[in-house]
Amino acid sequence: MAPVDARFITSILNADRTNVNLAELVEEFHTAEAASDGPHVQRIPYFRWQNSLSAKQTMEIQSEVQTACDRDNNAPETLVAAAGILMRLSSEQPVAIQLLTPLLPQLLKTCRSQTILFELGNIFRALPNWPLLQRIARAALDTFSSRQWQTNIICDWLMLANYRLLVKKFEVNALSAGDINLFEIDIDRLAKKIGENTKNIAFYRGLKVTLDNRIEEAITWMLKAQQLPGKILVLF
Repeated sequence: MAPVDARFITSILNADRTNVNLAELVEEFHTAEAASDGPHVQRIPYFRWQNSLSAKQTMEIQSEVQTACDRDNNAPETLVAAAGILMRLSSEQPVAIQLLTPLLPQLLKTCRSQTILFELGNIFRALPNWPLLQRIARAALDTFSSRQWQTNIICDWLMLANYRLLVKKFEVNALSAGDINLFEIDIDRLAKKIGENTKNIAFYRGLKVTLDNRIEEAITWMLKAQQLPGKILVLF
């Protein structure tokens, strides 16, 4: 993986930041991060940027973010962008994130910005919050087309959240055949969206047979996945 160039984040300080649009800035981050990750994986975006700026530069960006939030009267989409930018500056979860959870029903009902929906998913994957990531992924799938690389990542969010929630049931001996069946239904639905012969779907089918305790078959699926195209979460 090519290292992230810290000059990208510092360059925003040299641009005309009058009436800065936080969503556009987040979109610039998405482009830079995708280029750094390459065509096969996506890593959690935030940690790579932390400690790239001096304390003075960090304070300047924090000030710009706060100004934009005040200007937009803390509009939900602005708060999502603000949270994403601040998470790239500090390992501490910004206060803005605490405001996002109660806003989710409104955001998922009304937001049509692909940039904001994608950033929202990144945030709740990083936290992590599996039930909320599951909801975000389902909403985002209707907004992205099958040809966009983000769609494969959104599919991964959904199946990762599904799997993590099923593991919690497994740990207390509450996992049912119905749970596994619903997991497979989601796999089949996503296969229609991004294609059966993708790295992503092969990994999901490997996870499914793992839940059935068919370990050798799971290994076969995982090996097959390595030979197929697709952009996946680095976790997979």
